[in-house]
Amino acid sequence: ETFGASGDDYATVMYMTTTTLVLDKAAVTGVTGAALTANAVAKTNLRNVPYSRSHHGTSSTAGTGEDDLQTTTLPANYLFDSDGYWLGGFKVIAAGTKTNSNGNKTIKFHFGSTEIVFHVAANNTNDWRFEAMVSARVTSNAQGISWKGYDGTTLTQGYEETTEDGTAAIIVKVTGECAHASDTISQKIWHIESF
Repeated sequence: ETFGASGDDYATVMYMTTTTLVLDKAAVTGVTGAALTANAVAKTNLRNVPYSRSHHGTSSTAGTGEDDLQTTTLPANYLFDSDGYWLGGFKVIAAGTKTNSNGNKTIKFHFGSTEIVFHVAANNTNDWRFEAMVSARVTSNAQGISWKGYDGTTLTQGYEETTEDGTAAIIVKVTGECAHASDTISQKIWHIESF
């Protein structure tokens, strides 16, 4: 799995094996970023296993259209393990900046096929932030997401119920879309932590 982008200082992955906490850190020097391997992805039973992914660098949109800013793939059975035990959930924090005011900028959070527009189309250069708690709800294909997003000091919030297949890997990401190619949305913080 690849974290980071060219120009970032470093990218890290922290995960727990059966008995050991592992922190994998690499300097980001290439155009495509640092490739960091997380063994937790291969585990099928993650009960009571702390799981955290962090990236502190910059990833930005390019031109018009929707672009991935940061992406993490949660392993299969992350919220509801293969033995049928509910595992709780995870917290997401993402934040960044916007530059230029030539057109609207939209920012979204994706949990599998579920899409949350937490920063509706707006033409400004405010900083932005997204926070969410994603929790399993009784079965492996039912989740709840309580979220809030900021465009500067303007708050948007909500609750979504999703039906993602928890027995398969789930992609979690933030995307940005600029209406004008001269504008930029950048993500500076990306953190996912289990609870």
